[in-house]
Amino acid sequence: MKKERKVWTITLIVLWWLAPSKTNAQQQDSTRTLDEVVVTGTRFDLPIEKSGKFILRLNEQQLREQSGRSFSDLLNSLAGIQLDGNFGTPGSNLSYYVRGARNRQTLVVVDGVPMNDPSGIDAFYDLRYVATDQVRSVEVLQGGLSTLYGSGAAASVINVQLKEPEKGGVHGSVHLNGGSWNSFGRDIGLNAREGKFSFLLFSNQFATDGFSSALDKSGTANFDKDGFERRNEFIKVGYAVNSRVTLDFFGGRDWFDAKYDAGPFKDAANSQVQMQTRFGLKGNYRYAKGSLQWVAQQLANTREFKSSFPSVYEGNNLFAEIIHTQQLGSTAKLLSGVSFQQLNFEQKNANKADTTQFTIVDPYTSLFVDFASGFQVHAGVRLNTHSVYGSNLLYNVNPSWTGDLSENSKLKVFASISSSFITPSLYQLYSPYGNKKLKPEEYINYEYGVSFMHRALVVNAVNFYRDEANTIGFVSRYENLSTTRRVSGVTIDAVYLINQLVSVRADYTFQSTDAQKTFYRIPQEKLGASVTLYPSQGLSMTVNYLHTGNRMDLYYDESFNANEIALRAYDLVNIHLAKEWQEKKWMIYGLVNNLMDEQFVGVYGFTTQGRNFTIGARYRF
Repeated sequence: MKKERKVWTITLIVLWWLAPSKTNAQQQDSTRTLDEVVVTGTRFDLPIEKSGKFILRLNEQQLREQSGRSFSDLLNSLAGIQLDGNFGTPGSNLSYYVRGARNRQTLVVVDGVPMNDPSGIDAFYDLRYVATDQVRSVEVLQGGLSTLYGSGAAASVINVQLKEPEKGGVHGSVHLNGGSWNSFGRDIGLNAREGKFSFLLFSNQFATDGFSSALDKSGTANFDKDGFERRNEFIKVGYAVNSRVTLDFFGGRDWFDAKYDAGPFKDAANSQVQMQTRFGLKGNYRYAKGSLQWVAQQLANTREFKSSFPSVYEGNNLFAEIIHTQQLGSTAKLLSGVSFQQLNFEQKNANKADTTQFTIVDPYTSLFVDFASGFQVHAGVRLNTHSVYGSNLLYNVNPSWTGDLSENSKLKVFASISSSFITPSLYQLYSPYGNKKLKPEEYINYEYGVSFMHRALVVNAVNFYRDEANTIGFVSRYENLSTTRRVSGVTIDAVYLINQLVSVRADYTFQSTDAQKTFYRIPQEKLGASVTLYPSQGLSMTVNYLHTGNRMDLYYDESFNANEIALRAYDLVNIHLAKEWQEKKWMIYGLVNNLMDEQFVGVYGFTTQGRNFTIGARYRF
């Protein structure tokens, strides 16, 4: 396998230098534009200028231009998001913090379906499962929106949209890449759309030798490498019953094996093997003034830890939802729905709990009104009905105003207030470390902001506050650590298409809390910037800069005493080059991360990536 990877690496380098090039700078890709359509804010298509939320989006073109970057790395480059573990050995545990919130306060949905994993401690979705090659776009909606997406959306929603079958016959792609740590990736896709039928198939594989996860303090212990391997398969079959009714049947399997060490500065030959399988049905009925959508998915997860303390966890998530959208006159849209979710958890060879199941039934409704004056209002309510914690009413009020400053410029002012409610996970309640007396976490989100939109420039700025109650954490068992906590901050994001040859992006986030002991590993300041050049037809070069500010970490020594550790700020520079030709059928690219070989600490006691590279080639037909 190692020899095969080296051969592919040499082959890809040769392809890079043999790629054809045109010098006519006027023949640029006309699809580079700031005009976007978002779907997360209201769960129906809406121009971004009318959305009253702070939304960041990576579309299909942007993902293609950044081929070779991991999904977690792409998310970490967005404003207001911090990926903990992203710069460790490939396969390191990933935690995603949006606006200073933890994993459990961010809901990940794939094609509109929540991907909660009840086999985990916090029942969040593990981003290590994601094969970037399957993704068509990703939107990150920041702020609370539990009225539309459920109680888990307390701080943000990461909405992943998978690729769709193309029209007109059979299409497909082959993508190969290789790089540092003897890494090799293979992605194969096949799709077709003919008459009433459509078909989509993906097969993805990635493997790397990696490097030691734990930091060798003495430099003489000869710690072993902690590698990572991932495999993904996904299939979707669609059928158009008629011009109004469509059905999609889908299923997938995602698996990975991540090697890990015993802890900070401690080597070990441990392995974490995880697998999730899913299958389901989606349908859509369209009529003149609205639509009816339905979805059902069964998600099964298994997590096995092979170490000195072996353990196996299993979880099942049965989800079903019906959504009705209706146009009310020329100014308003009404969305109503009901969702059902049943979560099951089991820990093998552990004390049996009296129950390890939740059932949640949520009816909800949301109204969007777009007045001729430029004033918009989005308001909604959801009744979260939990089998253990009873009913809780959630709300969202989100007014905004958009006005013309000139023929090509607009100004938008927006604000919102919303509530969220997160119950303890099944593990936190019923595992050997569980506590059945835990109270649910409660949140109130406030934000106000402004957006300036020009034909070639978009600037968004938002000030946010989140009041939290009954925050859950681990002491000797799971406890409600504090009665109240406030998290606040400011996020600014700007994109400027200077001309057809140059585009610039920059962002800045400042965030803080009045309960610092619950804010470990989250930077107070984060700054990002990128410049993308299009020197000729099909050729792009992007330089990314990322500044991550000072953080505090919590380290447990050999006597299990907790020690606070100050982690200094660090700066990373990455460069990416890509070349497409023959109407984007062929692509070759090269990527260098941590170009300046910055030495830094991401998580105390663990290693981080030095300068590393990836090269790849893709063929589409």
